[in-house]
Order: sequence, then structure tokens, then C-alpha cells
Amino acid sequence: MRICSTWREHARGGILSTTEVPRPRLGCLSTTRVPQPEAPNMARKASRESWGIIDELPSGRYRARYTHQGERFNAPTTFDAKGDARAFLAGTRADIQRGKWKNPKHVQHETFGPYARTYIEQKRDRHGKARAATTKSLNEWYLEKSLAEFCGERLDAITPAMVRAWHSKRAEVTATSAAREASFMHAVFEQAKRDDLVEKNPVAAELTRSKTGRKTRIPTLEEFALIVQWFDTNRPKLALWPWLAAYGGPRKSEVRALRRCDLTKITPDADDRARDYYVVSVARQAVRVKGEWHVVPPKSEAGNRTTPLPAWMTPTIDAHLESHVGKFPTSLLFSAEQDEYLTNAAIDHPWRKAREYAGIGKDVVVRLHDLRGLALTMYGQTGATVRELQARGGHSTQAAAALYQHTTGRDAALAAQLPKPPTAPPLPVSLDEQRAKRDAS
Repeated sequence: MRICSTWREHARGGILSTTEVPRPRLGCLSTTRVPQPEAPNMARKASRESWGIIDELPSGRYRARYTHQGERFNAPTTFDAKGDARAFLAGTRADIQRGKWKNPKHVQHETFGPYARTYIEQKRDRHGKARAATTKSLNEWYLEKSLAEFCGERLDAITPAMVRAWHSKRAEVTATSAAREASFMHAVFEQAKRDDLVEKNPVAAELTRSKTGRKTRIPTLEEFALIVQWFDTNRPKLALWPWLAAYGGPRKSEVRALRRCDLTKITPDADDRARDYYVVSVARQAVRVKGEWHVVPPKSEAGNRTTPLPAWMTPTIDAHLESHVGKFPTSLLFSAEQDEYLTNAAIDHPWRKAREYAGIGKDVVVRLHDLRGLALTMYGQTGATVRELQARGGHSTQAAAALYQHTTGRDAALAAQLPKPPTAPPLPVSLDEQRAKRDAS
């Protein structure tokens, strides 16, 4: 067989293939197959399956392809065996038939960090309002600090084991923060489930609950009397704070933001000034995020409220306004230097001192926030309904209001007030008994 120079040049270039070229023979034209080079990356053979296509690559590995919704998709990896590629196509087809197929071109670009930031910007409450700036800042801080290790991971690549390992280490530092950060992460993945980006939420609900192992309770009235005595003696500028917290029930961030104009004196009887009482209006809170103060509305719409205070507190409030509050309506009730908001440390440190003075040990913790529980518990014991408790505490749900109801050791007194049933009337006497009594007489 004659081999033309052109064929020799092709043969030197690579793998041979054949093509039909004319060859003169005995005065007529005939054809013979002449090898031609293959493209270096061209698949050796494309095998058309019952659904999809499997290509054998020059490396000997196999590539799976399929078409869905008018678009072609490749498997995310190549396979050692043709059976593995065929199994991938079968599984993909089953996902399509069950409605669980996800577009890989979309999923592969959804990493936790960018998706969580989009969630923060788009999240709305049940009234359609955007989240408060402080909440957004706090969630963004989570992504920058405690959740940074997840930000570069694909959503579908984050597993429950990864989340548990992170939570275990984080809880050793601060269990409360770990629960809050896990709660945010749980909410992000719930949205990802609704967007069909993940099948399951890798953040277990139990990780979103704080378990510090510390017991908390509300103070007794005897302990509270000692607490306010310590404040009157050692921190007179803050002495009104525990009174407001224990009898009005505002949150720490709400007390911090109170101004002179938020206290209004009511005079129900001009002839009896002893009945004058104050009403405190809660319309804002001051929180500090990333070293900056933010003045925002209360936690919910129910948080905007007016709370009457007992009339016997009026002299205490008058004395505080006269001695420790500026004369302008916007003057803060409690302020640091240069009329700035009090930090948590500025009130928490005196609170710990007052708690020790009252004889409250470290085995059972009584927090400053527990004064809010004392306020709502005493208000409930006066006979207030659940709705009235909910309104006074600024709670959106009855379940939240119920969390602030505590026992106060008055079980015996309450049991003594339980009504005794009346004496039952005597049973009717039967005819036989009447006849027997008559015969006996």
C-alpha cells in the first residue's frame, strides 16, 4: 500500500483515525481509509444511554452529561468506571422525577456568606417591615467573627457534624452567644430550604437554646429592700433604676433610653396630692453594636407602651428628677459623663455589689433582668389577666408573657384560700326504713 507524504505528516502528529480519500487504481478512482489525528482532548467514544450521554475521555475516565429543561449539564466530576457514571445519571433522573433536582449552576454559586448577607438585607417581619439596623449590624458581626469559618462554604456542603463541632467550641467560650449565633444560622438555612438550595437544615433546633447550667430566680421583696438600700447609699444617681425595673418592668435597654419627658405625673384628685402617680412611656431603646450606640424602637410593636407606677413611688421619682436629671425634657434619667448612655458594665457592676449586700449567693443567680420578672409576677398576683400582663410587659405573645411568671413561695397561703365545699344534704330515707322506724316505735 502506498502511503502519501501527507499521511506520513499526519501520522507523526498523533493518534490515527481514518477518512475516505480518493486513490487511483487501474485507471479508475477508488477510496481507502486514511488515518487522521484526533484532537488531544476529544472523547474517544460517546455512549448514548437510555437517558443522558457517557463519554470516554483520553485519560480513560468517564464523563456523564444530560439535558434538562433545554439546558445541558455535566456531572460535577468524572468517574473511574462507566458504571459509576451510569449510576450518577440514574440518580439524577430519579431526582428530576421526584421533583428534588436542583440546578447545579445555581447551587454551586450559593455559598453561606453571600447568601446570609442577602438574607439579612431582605428579611422582613410579619408586618412587612425591614429589620432594625441594630439587628442587621449584629447579624453581620456574626458573619465577620463567630461564623466566619462557614462563609466560604457551599450551603449544601455544610453538614450537621460541622455545625455541632463549631457549636461545641463556641459554647465553651459563651453558651448564650453560641445559642444566638446558631439561631441566626438556623434561620438562614430555613430560608435556603424554602429556596430549594438545601434539603435539610444542618443546624439542630436544640443548638439554638442556651444552656448555661446556672439557676436564676427573681429576688424576694426582702432581698429587694436591701438592694435598693445599697443603691441609695452607694450609687444614688442609679437608685431609681431598680425601682423602675421592679415595678414598671422595662428592659435594660429601654431604661437606659428613658428621658425626663417619658415620665408624666397624673393628678387624679387635686385635693389629694398623695394620690398623684407617674406614668412611664416606653417608646425606644438604646443598644450598642460594634462600639456605636443605636437608638431604635422596642423589640416589637407591643413594646411601645405606657405603664402606670404605684402612687407611693411618686416621692422617690420626684427626688430623683430634682437631684440627678437635667432640666431639659430630653435629659436622660440615667446618664454617664457628657450625657451619654450608660454601658452594661456601668450598671452590672453596681448590681453585683448590691446583690452580694442582699445576701444572694453565687450558687443561684439573680440578674438585673430578673427584676422584670419580679414586676410581672407581682402584677399577676394582683389579679391581672393574661392580656393585661402581656400589655404591661410589652410582649407580642402570651407565651412570652408566661415566661416572666414565677412562684414566690406563697403556696400555703394560696392553699388556705381554696374554698371548702358545702355540706351535702342528708340522703332520702327509703320506705322500708320508714316502716321499720314506725314499727319500732
